[in-house]
Amino acid sequence: MAKNATFAHSKVNYVKLLVIVTVIAILGAYLVLPKTLKTVREEKNINIFASDTYTRVADLHLTIPVVALLELRYAFSPQVFSLRRWPDEAELERRVEFKLLSSSPDTAPLVDRVEISIRQYQYTGERTSSVRICPLLARDWARGFCTGELREIMSKLPDKFYIVDKRRIDAFSGHWTVGRERVSDQIKSITLENSKSSIACDADGKFCTAITPVSERTLAVWTVWPSISKQLTAQQVADTQGAAIRAFVRNAIGQLENFGELRAGFASIE
Repeated sequence: MAKNATFAHSKVNYVKLLVIVTVIAILGAYLVLPKTLKTVREEKNINIFASDTYTRVADLHLTIPVVALLELRYAFSPQVFSLRRWPDEAELERRVEFKLLSSSPDTAPLVDRVEISIRQYQYTGERTSSVRICPLLARDWARGFCTGELREIMSKLPDKFYIVDKRRIDAFSGHWTVGRERVSDQIKSITLENSKSSIACDADGKFCTAITPVSERTLAVWTVWPSISKQLTAQQVADTQGAAIRAFVRNAIGQLENFGELRAGFASIE
């Protein structure tokens, strides 16, 4: 009897031990799996952010890394595709689809406008791992912007600007200035001059919409204001930034990069 009782007791202890081990294994899986999935998703994000996209705005072919895009609007469509934030799973899938479509110059989607961000791309998404984007970027200018090595060039560009099809200015009808005026109305009021920047300002004159041609059928559009520290008028700021945008589009984000010309061109911009 004593022997049977001992055996039964040992069996119970074994079952308890097995249950405990199983529970620990399950809990461990739950703790490790999210981290694994998070790591995989993060690596996927980094690879997408660092990859180049090919798009067309009217006659202009653009090559821009995803990390430098803020948004785009597909041609003759109300759909605006935002890239402003670090994506959740659903948004990541949309970006994967967009990436497949824009992964080759031969399949480059036609868009009405793109919005481009000028900043240190290593700080994308508020995650320390995003610094790993920098060496993955294909073009010299993008790697230099990412790490901050090209701050001198970045400082002559606006923080962000649009490239838009001249025929699609109405795409800005839902955009408002600081002074609550329609951006599209201000653009239409401007007399465009080749290789120059022109502005139209809010009633109080504090903020202005600036435009400059970047190809025969496209414009760059951005916001300017006077620089008190440099004692520059809004027009003078627009002149500097417009020249920088034209050089940037021509030598950095066109079909081919010409990094030497980019640096030389920016050196001559005051």
